[in-house]
Amino acid sequence: RMISWLGSAIAMLLAFRTNRSFERYNQGSQLWTNLATQIRNCSRLIWNSVTLRSEEGLVEKNSIMKLLLATAVATKHALRGADPYKFQDLRRLLPDDFITGGAYVQNDECPLLTPVPLDILHQINHYVRRQRHSGDVVQEDSSAVMNAISTAIDSVTKFEQILYFPVPTTYDVHIKHVMLLYFAFLPFQLVKSMGWAMILATFVMAITFFGIDAIAGEIAEPFGTDENDLPLDYFCHKLQ
Repeated sequence: RMISWLGSAIAMLLAFRTNRSFERYNQGSQLWTNLATQIRNCSRLIWNSVTLRSEEGLVEKNSIMKLLLATAVATKHALRGADPYKFQDLRRLLPDDFITGGAYVQNDECPLLTPVPLDILHQINHYVRRQRHSGDVVQEDSSAVMNAISTAIDSVTKFEQILYFPVPTTYDVHIKHVMLLYFAFLPFQLVKSMGWAMILATFVMAITFFGIDAIAGEIAEPFGTDENDLPLDYFCHKLQ
């Protein structure tokens, strides 16, 4: 009877862990969708609303279009715990006079979201403010652009919640220890009623329980490069 109670407890613990992991995966996909939406809104509003008075203005507007795409690319690398400035797909989008701010922080246990995406968004914000002060952008559209930039910054900031607050390691370790204990004693409960068939039954149940635990661990960190992670490279390609 104790083994049966233990099995029910493990099932509930696994259900909680799986739900929590899927919540993180789903939250990551929603935040990325929101970020992509705001980037597209900004690009549409800036391209259609900013009045060009010189050839230099067109060059600067094209540079801002690249910076909007660079926001997504920088966020992708930052979420993977890498320095975005080291990657060619970001450097080719940045103008030669791009001013960097903040320093990249490396932490193997908890990769920190670097300030690079925020640096880019702040410089886009600065561009819109200059255009508004010079009267080269419609007031209503400039307000919409500023709101879109603020929402994009909010999305980038909320990514930190997923990075900095993972499922506690002690919880994960405890579940594995309890499952090992459960499957160590389960055959002794089944052998009287099932005979040698208890080997197959224990094997199938072990695969099921440990498989669910492995799936939960896989989707709990959705920003990597594994097959089951969010396809951030594809998402960035679709924004081009």
